[in-house]
Amino acid sequence: MLRAYIDASRAPSDPVLTVAGFIAPANKWKVVNRKWRDGRKRAGIDVFRMSQFMAKPAVHPYRDMTPQKKEATITRLIDLIAATASFGVAAGFRLSDFTALPDEDREI
Repeated sequence: MLRAYIDASRAPSDPVLTVAGFIAPANKWKVVNRKWRDGRKRAGIDVFRMSQFMAKPAVHPYRDMTPQKKEATITRLIDLIAATASFGVAAGFRLSDFTALPDEDREI
């Protein structure tokens, strides 16, 4: 069985919602979850948020990270995903198209 981990992103004024993620066999995600938690713990991060990680100026919990620690952290996380994921997926949707759908077609 395959399992997907997907996240959405949208700036408040952006008319487009972007979703992206990775797909891999379900049993591989168990290993990833453990290693991801270990990597976050090692970096001192409770929850990893890419928007916060990349923010300029830096925000908590990344504010006090040296550039070398940030680079090491993101490299470990990317390597973990690259070693696990079968493939990545991404799509963008104009919100006006979505909201124009009948209610029954907008159910998830």
